[in-house]
Amino acid sequence: MKTCTLLYTSDIHGYLFPTNYADDSARIMGLLTCSHLMGKDGNTLILDGGDTIQGSPFLDFLRNDIGRRFPVAAVMNELGYDCMTLGNHDFNYGYGGLEEFLGGCSAQCVCANVVDHAGRLPLVPYVVRKLESGLRIGIVGIVTDFVNVWEPAQNLEGLSVTDAFEAARKACRKLHGSIDVLVCIYHGGYEQDLASGRKLSDSNEDIACKLARELDFDILLTGHQHLHTDGTYIGGTFTVQPGAYASEVCKITVDVDDDGSVRPRAEWLRPDGTIRRPIPSLPALQSIERDIQRRLDEPLGRLPAPIVFSGRLDSALHGSPLAMLINQVQMEAGSADVSATCLYNVSWNLPREITARDLLITYEFPNTLKVLEVTGAILRLALERCASYFVCDSDGHAAIDAAFLQNERQHFNYDYFAGITYEVDISRPVGERVVALVFDGSPVRDEQVFRLALNSYRATGGGGFPWYADCRVLLDSQLEIPQLLRDYIRSHTPVASIPPSPYTVRGYR
Repeated sequence: MKTCTLLYTSDIHGYLFPTNYADDSARIMGLLTCSHLMGKDGNTLILDGGDTIQGSPFLDFLRNDIGRRFPVAAVMNELGYDCMTLGNHDFNYGYGGLEEFLGGCSAQCVCANVVDHAGRLPLVPYVVRKLESGLRIGIVGIVTDFVNVWEPAQNLEGLSVTDAFEAARKACRKLHGSIDVLVCIYHGGYEQDLASGRKLSDSNEDIACKLARELDFDILLTGHQHLHTDGTYIGGTFTVQPGAYASEVCKITVDVDDDGSVRPRAEWLRPDGTIRRPIPSLPALQSIERDIQRRLDEPLGRLPAPIVFSGRLDSALHGSPLAMLINQVQMEAGSADVSATCLYNVSWNLPREITARDLLITYEFPNTLKVLEVTGAILRLALERCASYFVCDSDGHAAIDAAFLQNERQHFNYDYFAGITYEVDISRPVGERVVALVFDGSPVRDEQVFRLALNSYRATGGGGFPWYADCRVLLDSQLEIPQLLRDYIRSHTPVASIPPSPYTVRGYR
């Protein structure tokens, strides 16, 4: 028997240090806090599943500092990463950003369904690594092909993202029989509930179960969903998914018997919030971190009152001042009649005196503002999609439908609207729940036309809103919503008021 070890992270999103949030709590996360967990020898490979260079306040403040904006590359080099794949957010900086990031990485980028037409990226579909034990480990990389849905065209110039499953199948066939252990690093998640087998999505955004069942991978390392998933088998493939933001490292010990049988087992290594391993880049990074922390705490402006999050269900039922603030900003910036936004998932509380840190943590994604031309019929479709968030339990109380509880990302698919008033009855069947829809004092007609402001992800139809993808784009601002929020607070401080939520949910006890 021969043995090797895989150490795996995914969805680091640029987090290097433990991060203080608006509630002053320190989250135990960050790649530097994991550094002492990543010991390495000649039979160990360190791998990453993508979404590496976007998402943290640290990176947000460096995003225009060309040549210095991806310090995570230096840290990964010093920790000894061997291979990584690309995540959807790694395309947010366009071809130039990928070239800068990958050019600074010692790890080999493997991504079989990304074609580099310019030929400048150090990118291959797969690699074979021979370890000291003699084991040959084949590693294939794949990114969800929904990159094509989410990214604006300019971010994909010089690149093509092809069908994820077909690229994985081709690479799998190429390597099968020539290696001892076949690993796929897939930046995508599970399309089914792993306990019940219930289908979670009708799209191909996540196809991990299909990859595991239909292809001959020994190990499937997943990501994208930010969903800790213990080691389990789907078909004959062993699969895991670590939590995001370098909050944990998955250690997979792989035994290979003389007959070629592959027996993986996983354990979880979690940091305690301290940086225990000195690495060469740490002093410079700490200097940058101190400067960024100071800038994050500079005041931006004042709200009429603090915003306190009341929980997912209560906010969805009764409305959210935070959602109304975001909608207020989107409507003004887009000169829109109607606006829609979800709530993202790190922190939902805002103090009365707002800093840059507060807003960056509240809205963590670099979505840009779009305005679509929509009809009343499309608004009703969107509201019905949102109304499916609710169920009534056996006692008649409102609850969140199980489809939205599979992972944190599913909550992003409940949108709050402004500019219209509406009423939802959750005792009625899904698809028939919107019982009132009014604009400017009059019932909305199906053929009536509106300017709808929303983020770029939703405008592509992401999250189960496919009708938006066919709507005429009236404004593609390329202005990131986190920046719009900061500019709005600065220019409107003190913010005079935040309007109340314009809807009612009934039909429950």
